[in-house]
Amino acid sequence: VLTYPARFMEIIEHIPKGNKWGALINIDDIEPMHLWKMRKKGCVNLYVGLESFNPLDLAYFEKPFYKKKINPKDFLLRLRKGFNVHVFVLRGLPNQTKEEFDEMLEWLDSHDISYTISRLHIDGVHVMETEHLDREFMEKKFIEDMELTRHNLHKFISKYL
Repeated sequence: VLTYPARFMEIIEHIPKGNKWGALINIDDIEPMHLWKMRKKGCVNLYVGLESFNPLDLAYFEKPFYKKKINPKDFLLRLRKGFNVHVFVLRGLPNQTKEEFDEMLEWLDSHDISYTISRLHIDGVHVMETEHLDREFMEKKFIEDMELTRHNLHKFISKYL
């Protein structure tokens, strides 16, 4: 049985030359050699589940890249050298503060990395308040986050429309 990256690398061999496409990747199981091959075979867009830069929240999710001590900022900057990158972030994580979340978005914006903002779900229910984020704030930000996400997704795909 082939592992996920090996099987994926086998599948992309069948993509006709000249096609442009995108892939959802995990920070922890993609090798530079895979990225080079993906780019060579026409991959232009990469989607990455980031969630947060907060080490406590990454530990909470047991994110493999955190356990492997992979710096997500460094990784994203390397990806930007050859790909159009879009990340998924979550508002409402247990250790997240308003300031920290804003700093993460500012960093992403400053490096021209678009993002989708979603809410943390526990047992299928949106988290609507945490120790650091009250319900009123979360409700207000929900509409803003949806608008920002719509804008970012349009920016991300507009070059291909």
